[in-house]
Amino acid sequence: MKIEKIELIENGMELVVVRKILNQVIERVNELQKISNSYDDLENRPAIDGVTLTSETTFEDFRIPISSLEDFEGFENQIMKTAADAAMKTVREALEGKLDKDFTILRQRKYELDESMLVAVDTGKGEVFKTTLGDLLLYMIYLKRKNEE
Repeated sequence: MKIEKIELIENGMELVVVRKILNQVIERVNELQKISNSYDDLENRPAIDGVTLTSETTFEDFRIPISSLEDFEGFENQIMKTAADAAMKTVREALEGKLDKDFTILRQRKYELDESMLVAVDTGKGEVFKTTLGDLLLYMIYLKRKNEE
C-alpha cells in the first residue's frame, strides 16, 4: 500500500488547496482507525520450525524431539548447570543486602525514641497490641533481667 505524501499548509495558499490538504489529513486519520493493533491480525507473521507465532503461542508449541539431540545427557547436564548457576546468582544477590548473623560486629546506634514510633505486637494467640518502640524495648530489657535472676 503506497502512502501519498500530504502537502504542508503554508501562508498565502488558496482556500481550495487548504481544504484539500485538510481533507487528506482527515482521510488518513480515518484510515488509521480501521487498522487493527492486534498482533494476531498481522499478515505474514514470523514462524519458527513451522509454528506461526501468535499471542497464544507457548513454549510447548515448539516440539523438540529428544531423538534429535546428539548428546542428551550433556544437554541435561547443561540445563542443570544453568539452573544451578541462576539459583546461586539469585541467592548471592539476596544475601548482599542481609545483615551478618554476628551482631557483635555491628556499630552501636543510639536512637531518640519518641511517642510516634509505634509498633504492633502479636501475642501469637490472636491478640495484637499497639505500643511505642521505647516501651517495647524497656519491656524486653525487663524480661532479660528477670530471666537472668
